[in-house]
Amino acid sequence: EFANHAMLDIMLFVTPRWRKLILESVVARITQTIAHFEAENPRWDPANLTLAGHSLGSIILFELLTAPPSQAEPPLPTELPRHIVPMHFVALGSPIAALHQVQEESSTRLNERLCNFRLGAGGTFKNLFHPNDPVAYRIEPLLAACRHKPPPRAEGGPGIKRKPPKRALAPHPVFARTSNGED
Repeated sequence: EFANHAMLDIMLFVTPRWRKLILESVVARITQTIAHFEAENPRWDPANLTLAGHSLGSIILFELLTAPPSQAEPPLPTELPRHIVPMHFVALGSPIAALHQVQEESSTRLNERLCNFRLGAGGTFKNLFHPNDPVAYRIEPLLAACRHKPPPRAEGGPGIKRKPPKRALAPHPVFARTSNGED
């Protein structure tokens, strides 16, 4: 049932009318939240901004961060303002790869978008998911044109048990130790 609801949300997002409404709403909310935070924290450096999205939220942020900027002044309501350039983008349980494969977006266009995130200098894109998540997919295989970036690796923290993957994600995967010393 959960997967059905998640997929319905994604299907609505790919409908042009709903997509425009969703993007406008998200841009307005991000802009409002950042303006409020900046007013309350005048010493905050916007270069430290991280945007994270879960499931459909990651698709929406991906669209906002990879869309070619228009020359419109002011920016369109479906575009992030030019002063909002996050340092990091974190996709949690993201179906970005599946959505773009289903939409049959050309691999050249998708690779261009994947390699040209609107991130600050030295910015990073992290795709975090659980292998049993019914809607999350690996995006790394689609990053063939961006191989100058480091390969993915398994990361964990205190109290997280991990079994080594059947095929390592990177030459030196990192596994967390639990408090009782087990891997």
